[in-house]
Amino acid sequence: MMGNIDHKKGTQMNLLKKGLLRGTIPFILLTLVSLWLTYQGLSVASNHAFFMGLIAFFFGVTSVKVGVS
Repeated sequence: MMGNIDHKKGTQMNLLKKGLLRGTIPFILLTLVSLWLTYQGLSVASNHAFFMGLIAFFFGVTSVKVGVS
C-alpha cells in the first residue's frame, strides 16, 4: 500500500516537471522576443508577444497526458 502511494507521488512530480518544462521553453523564447521588440520601440507588438508567451506557458503546462495504469 505504501509503495503505491510513493509511486503515485513520484509520477505526479514527474508530470509536473514535464509540464513545467513544456511551458517554460516557449515562455522564455517569447519573452526574449518581447524584450527585443521593446528595445526596437515596438511596445504594442512587445505586449502581444509577452501575452502569447503566457498563453503558450499555460498550454504547455496543461498538455501533459496522464497515463492510466
